[in-house]
Amino acid sequence: MSDPDARPRPQYGEYASESEQRAHIREPLAEPAPTPLNPPVAPMRPALSYEAAAPVDPARAARQPDRIVTIVLLVLGALNVATSFFSFLDFATMVDRSYVMMGVDGSFSNFAAGKTWGLISALVLVAGYIATVVIARGRMKANKLAWFIPIGGAIVTFVVLMACVSVPLMSDPAFVEYVTSNAS
Repeated sequence: MSDPDARPRPQYGEYASESEQRAHIREPLAEPAPTPLNPPVAPMRPALSYEAAAPVDPARAARQPDRIVTIVLLVLGALNVATSFFSFLDFATMVDRSYVMMGVDGSFSNFAAGKTWGLISALVLVAGYIATVVIARGRMKANKLAWFIPIGGAIVTFVVLMACVSVPLMSDPAFVEYVTSNAS
């Protein structure tokens, strides 16, 4: 075997001690003096964060279709909330239009309950949408599947809305007459 001391000791690299490495880092190699064959070069500036290509996270890339579907469903929900909100605030008119489509004889006459429960329904609609957006956004940020959150939020909100709407309808004489006459 050869004598390890016979080899020249490197000044840097894997064989250099930690103190030699630190000394080399503090004192970089001197650059050669400029000559006609070696013109001065401007020092390189560090790359800005937006210039560096960000590494692609495969799990995030795999969730891209889920994100698109979730966002599309949330946008459709926002359109539904925007168009339905004012209908609930004018509850009597909304119910009268429904009565015409259903073939109910008469018109909605429980105005006080309709106004109260219409406002409650409008607030439930907005609260349900906001809760859905918050939960879906949280799942998307955590890189988890989220497409089913807008669907589930719509179903839960719809069930609560139907409970709110049924309160004034069940005390409206025209609706009660329609239900009892069609029950037999």
